Amino acid sequence: MNEIQNWFIKNNINIHQTKSDRYLISTIKILDNLSKLYTNPKQILDIGCGYGYNTCLLSKYFPDAKIDAIDYGKEKTKTWTKILAEIRPNIRFKFGDARNTNLPTEKYDVIIMWGLLEHLGEEQFLKYKGKMQRNYAEAQEALCLKEIHRLLKNKGILYICYLPNEKSWIENLTKHTKLYSHKIKFTPSRISNLLATNGFLPTKISYEHFFPSLYFILGKYIGGSLNRISPLINSIEGLIRMTPLKKYSQDLEIIAYKK
Repeated sequence: MNEIQNWFIKNNINIHQTKSDRYLISTIKILDNLSKLYTNPKQILDIGCGYGYNTCLLSKYFPDAKIDAIDYGKEKTKTWTKILAEIRPNIRFKFGDARNTNLPTEKYDVIIMWGLLEHLGEEQFLKYKGKMQRNYAEAQEALCLKEIHRLLKNKGILYICYLPNEKSWIENLTKHTKLYSHKIKFTPSRISNLLATNGFLPTKISYEHFFPSLYFILGKYIGGSLNRISPLINSIEGLIRMTPLKKYSQDLEIIAYKK
């Protein structure tokens, strides 16, 4: 796993994410959870794969699986080519839209999503106001979930990670600063209802990441300092997760099955 991290850092790819040891630990925890849910998946789809960092970690964790990865950011394709040439993972990258992938029906045992649902239709979102914004966002989210439902095998797993929590203290702080804040956020009830109405059975919704993991956005010095104490941060966060304060964590994590 550290080899993958070091390769991305060396190539200066998505540094805010790839430099963070805490983000790496969080991703490994997700993959560990997934391996317990599905011990030997044959076909995995990483939907909204970005530059492919998590996809590469996924391929190392499940070396016997065939992994497809899709994203609609054309600027990422050069990185994909470099990954396939140098890391040589068991991945097929594909440019495309998560709402209409053109992939085969009922192909995948597992579909994993790292911070995608909240970005669907984001370019058009601000053209609407009030209730129209929510209706537009939910229409795009439903299109994506219906497509995922089509792609999953019967009783296949959908694992949603890094979904922004509406009550997050980090999100509510950053929206008043120049730092990035998600325009679209979720509550447990909203994502649960959205999944249920689109053919999924949510079995677990948890609060994750009370403290931020992309701390290099604050600069090299602060990021490096927080990186060095990431084990301490993780320990403190483990204690917070046992208290009501967990409801103010940054992200929601969801495990759902295709009905």
